[in-house]
Amino acid sequence: MSQPSARLIAYGCAIADEHRYESCARIGIDSVRDPSTPVYEVRGSESIFSAYNEMLDRARSDPRVEALALVHEDFTIKDPRFEEKVRETFPDPGVAIIGVIGAIGIGGIDWWIHRRTLGAATLRSPEPFPPWGPPLIGEGTVVGPGGTGEVDMVDGMMLVLSRWATRELRFDESLGPGFDGYDADMCFQARERGRKVVVAELDVEHHHRWADLSNTAYRSAWKRAHIAFRRKWEGRMPLRMPPPVADTSAVRTASQD
Repeated sequence: MSQPSARLIAYGCAIADEHRYESCARIGIDSVRDPSTPVYEVRGSESIFSAYNEMLDRARSDPRVEALALVHEDFTIKDPRFEEKVRETFPDPGVAIIGVIGAIGIGGIDWWIHRRTLGAATLRSPEPFPPWGPPLIGEGTVVGPGGTGEVDMVDGMMLVLSRWATRELRFDESLGPGFDGYDADMCFQARERGRKVVVAELDVEHHHRWADLSNTAYRSAWKRAHIAFRRKWEGRMPLRMPPPVADTSAVRTASQD
């Protein structure tokens, strides 16, 4: 009688900048993964929705894959116990998605301005931010209040999907193309199906460039994604109206890619 195959946590990344991927995401993945673990790489895609769905298809077809960690190319796993902590969280069959920072009571993809946040991540900029830029970003700035637990959504800098999620959920490509809103929508899909989205305490870093956050085309794409998300989910899941406008530039910087 043959022995069952080992269970593995697979990894995936949508790659636009090869150097950024190799120096951030790949080095972190390789520091924690088993050598036999698959790493799904999709290059040059104009939509993170379709790129991630391609990775879901690969994970679904491999019976060894117990979870799929999707990370941004500028995201680095630093926690030597990363896989152990993921496995400690997933035994609850209700947990579908794990992240490192998220929020409760959201009304759109701008989760950082809503009622309560959980989790934390370390932000590092590859180059100095200009003096007129967001003051939050420095050398090793920790963003987020910390804590763990169930949330409405987690930020897409990292999404760890359970086997159930890789099998049952898809990134909604009708909300694309682009690179915004996929995380909120996936979390809402899981919660609509009665599953949980949780924040775990993991040591990670997210690397930002000022040019990424100040790009006019990026801001326009983000607004379109925000509107598309609200149109889809209004009437299906509770959406909290955003609070009065305040100076949230520092927190906003933490969440955008």
